[in-house]
This record gives sequence, C-alpha cells and structure tokens, in this order.
Amino acid sequence: MPALDVICELEVTNDSTETREFTLSHNDYRLRRRGKDASKGITTEGNQYDLSESTIGSKNARRGSLFNRAVLAPNVPVRMVLTFKNVAESSTKFALLRLAIYQESSNDPSLMQYADFRGVQIEK
Repeated sequence: MPALDVICELEVTNDSTETREFTLSHNDYRLRRRGKDASKGITTEGNQYDLSESTIGSKNARRGSLFNRAVLAPNVPVRMVLTFKNVAESSTKFALLRLAIYQESSNDPSLMQYADFRGVQIEK
C-alpha cells in the first residue's frame, strides 16, 4: 500500500504576559505505561500514526524523542510543524489530531493536557 508523509503546519502563541515553556509530547513511553496518549493522528479509516518529527520555532525533535520543548515569548506567534510518516495514501482526513502537551516546566506524565483537532483534511 503506498504511503506518504503528512505535514501539519500550525501557529502557537503564548497569550500570557510572561515567557513560557511549551512542551509537546512525542513518543513518551511513560505516558503509555500510565494509559495516557502521546501526540498522534487517527485517520477516518481508524489507522493511528505517531508523531515522527516536530519543529517549534527553531527547536526540532525527531522520532525517538520523548518531547520537544521551546520557550515562547509573550504574544509572539511561533510556527509549529508536525510530521506523520507513512500515512496510507488513501487517507483523506485525520478524524482526530491530538497534541499531548505537558504543563509548563514539567515533563511529568501525570500533568498532561490535550489539544484535540477533529476532521483535519489531508491535502495531497
């Protein structure tokens, strides 16, 4: 079955008045041991894909990384790019794009928060 890389481009902004850390979970085994999700995409066909790479501003993380952490200045939009590898070419949509985000200054899996996006169109 042919596969492709899906690249999601987003913008993240720290809307507080202070500098903050933003930490995106990749493939943190500690989460899975606790029954929690890492960042992932699930297509409308029900296939799940783990986050392969991410870029937040100038910070990069690749497959095998537990997380990607960037420091965000207040009220400055920062480009975030997420890559999911080997997605079935027949896939047209992520039914769920889940970003697993650690609470600030912590990479404690029990302090995980999620940003869920539904019906994300895959453009080819």
